[in-house]
Amino acid sequence: MPEDPTSATAPIAVLYGTETFNAEGLAQRTGDALKKAGLRCAVIDMENFDPERLRGLGTALVITSTYGNGDPPANAEIVHRWLMAADAPRLDGLRFSVCGLGDTTYPMFAQCGKDFDRRLGELGGARLHPRQDCDVDYEAPWAAWLTGVLGALTAAPPAPAPAPPAAM
Repeated sequence: MPEDPTSATAPIAVLYGTETFNAEGLAQRTGDALKKAGLRCAVIDMENFDPERLRGLGTALVITSTYGNGDPPANAEIVHRWLMAADAPRLDGLRFSVCGLGDTTYPMFAQCGKDFDRRLGELGGARLHPRQDCDVDYEAPWAAWLTGVLGALTAAPPAPAPAPPAAM
């Protein structure tokens, strides 16, 4: 049974939007790397994801391609439309990072990833790592993004400042 990313011990949701399965493959590999680092995660096809669930997530990693001239892939259309709606709800408390795939020969290079990143931030989400835009040779930029995401997710919280010495 797949893990529920809105459970009390919410794993990291790795959401993917894809046309040619490149983003799906990277999402699966991202999930494998998170698990290897000891993190709980669920890799989820956006076609099978109710966007209302974003409101209950702690962390979402979005890996998406761009289709045509800046459009979301077919399996990400519903989530994209929900996020872009004027009445989309606040997503305060959501930590996120986006990896967008595209092709620089198109004027709207990696636009779907840019759209997700911008809108998640506008709705109150907090970027745990900056967006990465990947051209057709996506391995190295994706690996750099994954390294940054893993670093952000596994970083120890800052130590509390020491108390000032007591006055005598």
